[in-house]
This record gives sequence, C-alpha cells and structure tokens, in this order.
Amino acid sequence: METPPKAEKCGPFIQYVLDELNCNVNLHDEERIESKEDLKKFSGHQGGLYLFYMKPDPQSDLRYPVYVGVTKQSFKERFQRHASSGVIQNVWEKGFPKDVCELSLYAYCTHYHGSTAKRIKSILLDTFDFALKTAETR
Repeated sequence: METPPKAEKCGPFIQYVLDELNCNVNLHDEERIESKEDLKKFSGHQGGLYLFYMKPDPQSDLRYPVYVGVTKQSFKERFQRHASSGVIQNVWEKGFPKDVCELSLYAYCTHYHGSTAKRIKSILLDTFDFALKTAETR
C-alpha cells in the first residue's frame, strides 16, 4: 500500500479542496489557540467538520494541517475536551511539533456536519497522513 503524502506538506491543496467544496470555512486565522481562554471564541451552537493547523505567525499564509475531526458537540465543547486530553493538550505540552520553533495552533471550522462531514473527513484521512491523527480519528 502506498504511503499517503504528509498533510502538512499539502496545506495549500487541502485549503483549495475545502474552498472548492464551498465549506464556508471559518478561519480563526489571526487568533492562536494558546490557552483555554482562547477557546471561548469558537461557536457554542454548532459543530461539524474541523481541522487544526499550525502556522508561524498570525499574518502568514502558510498553513500546515495536522488534524481533522468531526464533532456533534459544539466546536467550543469539543475543543475544550481536546485541551483537557487530546490534540490541543499535546500541542500545548510541546509534544508536537518536536524540534520546531515558532509554530502556533489555529483552527478551520466548517458548516458541514453529519454524514457529509464524515465523508469529507474520510476522504482527507484516506488521502493524507495527518501528523496528529489518532485511532479515534479513523
């Protein structure tokens, strides 16, 4: 079986795909996720398909996708769980990225939910190797 390309190397293509799918992506692109206080900006009323990505600074156009997920909960609730024991906690505790400086965590939040969100997530996971994917992600 062929090894899929690293998602972080395909960031521009992944963003292009989301744009073409008309995902109505809500980029919190100039708002780092560095503390639990930062999670308050995310919707408490909707969930759906989301991606976490790293980038060097708020003004940078470079985005390195590292995780894709779907939630039935609100984005705010799910991200708070990630902060307690998940992807966000891993980044905050410097478990990822290793030996890389000056990258911060950000999020894409989309309007897709339910089976459509699950299909998009499945396609992304089958096509790309996300650095922070877990058994739960699959």
